[in-house]
Amino acid sequence: METKKPGLKSKILHIVLFVLVIGTFTGLYYHVAKGNQSSKVIRFDEGWTVKLDDAVFSNVDLDELIFGMAKYGDRIVLTNTIPNDAFNRSALCLAIDYCATTIYVDGVKIFEYGYDLLEKGDILGYGKQIVSLPDNCAGKPVKIVFYVTEEEEVTSLFTPLIYDETTLMSDYLSPDAIQFAISLSLVVGGLFLSLITFVLFFRSYSMERLMCIGMFSLCIGLWSLANGGFTILFTNNFVLKTYLEYMSLYLSPIPILLYFREDVEQRSIRVESFIYYALMLIGIQLLLVSVLCQFMNWFHFPVFLRVYQTYMFICCLFILFVVIQDMMREKLHKILLGGMMTILIIVVRDLIMFNVTKYGWFGVTDGSYVSMVAFGGLVFILSMVIDYIYQVRSQVILTAENEFLSRIAYMDVLTGLYTRRKCEDVFKEIETSGHEYIIIQFDLNNLKSTNDRLGHEKGDELLIRFSKCLRKTYTSQEIIGRMGGDEFIVIIPNGKRYNVEESFARLEKNIADDNAKSNDIKVSSSYGYCRSTEIPEPTARAVYIEADRKMYLAKQRYYLENGGRRRGDNK
Repeated sequence: METKKPGLKSKILHIVLFVLVIGTFTGLYYHVAKGNQSSKVIRFDEGWTVKLDDAVFSNVDLDELIFGMAKYGDRIVLTNTIPNDAFNRSALCLAIDYCATTIYVDGVKIFEYGYDLLEKGDILGYGKQIVSLPDNCAGKPVKIVFYVTEEEEVTSLFTPLIYDETTLMSDYLSPDAIQFAISLSLVVGGLFLSLITFVLFFRSYSMERLMCIGMFSLCIGLWSLANGGFTILFTNNFVLKTYLEYMSLYLSPIPILLYFREDVEQRSIRVESFIYYALMLIGIQLLLVSVLCQFMNWFHFPVFLRVYQTYMFICCLFILFVVIQDMMREKLHKILLGGMMTILIIVVRDLIMFNVTKYGWFGVTDGSYVSMVAFGGLVFILSMVIDYIYQVRSQVILTAENEFLSRIAYMDVLTGLYTRRKCEDVFKEIETSGHEYIIIQFDLNNLKSTNDRLGHEKGDELLIRFSKCLRKTYTSQEIIGRMGGDEFIVIIPNGKRYNVEESFARLEKNIADDNAKSNDIKVSSSYGYCRSTEIPEPTARAVYIEADRKMYLAKQRYYLENGGRRRGDNK
């Protein structure tokens, strides 16, 4: 079965369409991002006094302040005066990184977080917190106190932002609206795909790869929602946000590895299989250990981050190797390779930006950089879906070709019954089944004389009519075949309680009904059968030979009784 490959014009049109779509969405993204820079947001960055234990930094710009790595138990105190142009109804957006936090305005405590969790030894988490400021707070003193609860997590401070409460949510989301939409789409699409394919997986293992795509999409979407600070739209619980972010990140390599399981197993290379299953086992163990340590409060999730980054890097190298090998050997995964390279470049970029902003390299201290992993994840997931569709399409074509070849090999063209080759394969199956089986051998009477007197066309008609009578008599549980010429066979795999004589009576009735409709040639047959229990040490071949012998005796009686032909048979 030959498939038509796309021509040069078709390829050019597809490339042009792809470029137009990507260009349109890219232009839309920059237009929306540029148009959404709200004027109702005040950067509260200048004029701060920062005290870190005994060190004091006066009149500093938080965008430029780098004070080194804070240790567990350090207290960071920030004081300033709320800008005079603050809104009548203002809200302060503050980044809290694993710190117990207290906020005072004009000497009055308006917010407190984390001290109850600190007493229990639980992780405090991190994220952006929006705190309503008192009305008409402009010009009043503000003090923010951070108590550091994790090692190596605080090196600089995120610049607080002051929003107008009346337009808070739209102003908060506007700069990252595209990222939020992508992240939410990945979560919803991944959840839907995971649930549907999980149900179908137990009926068809071909759903495994699609289920892996759904799980990975869900992981990347949840991580991006949490990392981008969008969980604040649903909950102010930093602990839940932290659990979502780290668990989705730590779980994400497993569905990707599962996606390539068939590729690794099909090549049957021992070293490659060993590395694959070792990576899978390590990933599961790392996840279980990190979750156990977190729940038992032995170590918190951030402690394992560097280990996971190393593990993910190794997994990426291995998967990249598998994809390149498949592409070179079978021309597979071309689009997937492009998607994978895209997300790898974006992940490397994000890791660099994360470390630059976290550790204050090159004087960059603002930790509000926009992660592009959601976009990279979307590209990679789309490439996985296309790759999956391509593989399913190839499998469908291959299956259709195999079925076509099987039909030629196992199906008699004239009668539509099984061929001798198929019946001999069934012989091998019934010999090892352990059940009593029956083989019935049929021989169509007067086929040669019909061919000689009326032509082969009439003889073929006789064969077709008899095969229809057989199909009408016997069910799909029995195997009906044409052994060649005028010889037919019926194999009953489980014949312990099967009444053969009743089947012969049904067959005679079906033949009589067929003959009643025909004024031309008449159908008749001779038959014999043998049960496997009739032979001491039966083989299917021996049972078949015995059934054939009985059929031959029946055919001799037929000609003796009818003087060479049966009454009412072909004249």
